[in-house]
Amino acid sequence: MEESKPFKYIEVHLFPEEQIGLHENDLWELIYVRQGQGTRIIADKVSPFKAGEVTLIPPHVPNWYQYNKSDVDKEGKICSFSVFFSADFLNRCSDTFPELKERIEKFMQLDSAIEFEKKLAQRICSVLLSMRGMDDMQRISQMVHLVVLITEPEAGYSITERKKSVEREQKLLNDVEVYVYCNAQRDFKLEHIAKHVGMNRTSFCVFFKRATGKTFITYLNEYRMELACKLLREGNLSISEVCFKSGFNDVPYFNRTFKKRYGVSPTEYRNQN
Repeated sequence: MEESKPFKYIEVHLFPEEQIGLHENDLWELIYVRQGQGTRIIADKVSPFKAGEVTLIPPHVPNWYQYNKSDVDKEGKICSFSVFFSADFLNRCSDTFPELKERIEKFMQLDSAIEFEKKLAQRICSVLLSMRGMDDMQRISQMVHLVVLITEPEAGYSITERKKSVEREQKLLNDVEVYVYCNAQRDFKLEHIAKHVGMNRTSFCVFFKRATGKTFITYLNEYRMELACKLLREGNLSISEVCFKSGFNDVPYFNRTFKKRYGVSPTEYRNQN
């Protein structure tokens, strides 16, 4: 979104397979699904969605709407309407309309996605549909109307509960750490660790990246590299034995990865230590 624009209105009408994949941005997103249904990922929550639902997604929350190909219009496409708006836009509304200040301040503390209850969702849908064909100047009053609606007390319910999941998140990370400690020397797949912590592969990948800032594969390779260093320092194993005992199954790949990380080959590392 252009820096000078505090909000952007988008109508999406495309084939299901063209829908954008997992993403996040630094803006608030209000999305209304008009045609289509499927499965969505918001933060580490996987849940079904259907036409008529209205969801608010805060900034920096990974999300992905995966539409079923069986629920499309006559052109074989899905349809949704979104408005993206910045914190600056909310602050301007608060300054311009003091009556909204307290509600907006409370609203901006949200860090979990919200799904609106049916009656309010219908009112939001009406406003979004009325914005079709308007230019940005004409849409300003409608955006203020949307702010009034989405900041209503008890307007919806959390579908991610990020604040409440801190303890659960730490427990999951601890479980992952223990699993890797016990299994790093084995050849295991993402599906195995995901099942161990009670998730499917996709939701686990989203959760781990959001919680740690790195992919699980990166984390696993870093752990295995540290294990390889320990074996090189403490034993007389051959390089190929170190490779396999640290969980790698390809010696040339192990050598390349090791040198890329430490700047020296495994043999040179052993000689230096």
